[in-house]
Amino acid sequence: MTSQQKRDQKIRERRDRLVERVAERDKQGQLDQLMTLPGVNVEIAEALYNADLISLDDVGRADDDRLLSISGIGPVTLKRIREHLGELF
Repeated sequence: MTSQQKRDQKIRERRDRLVERVAERDKQGQLDQLMTLPGVNVEIAEALYNADLISLDDVGRADDDRLLSISGIGPVTLKRIREHLGELF
């Protein structure tokens, strides 16, 4: 491998690490936002995130059946979330 190829490889590795850090920070920010919903702890926030419900807007647009399919969300939590989002939107 030439010295230019080695430099290019190091640059690609640094870029990849930076992209991973930014993505992880973005995910944490989304989880923090989801945890502002009443009754939503880190486990429920992770479940929402993994179900591609990554923002308050996503949660607000999801139908009740989809939200009830998320582990940890039952009728009471769903009602609290809907009331909270109704105040925001």
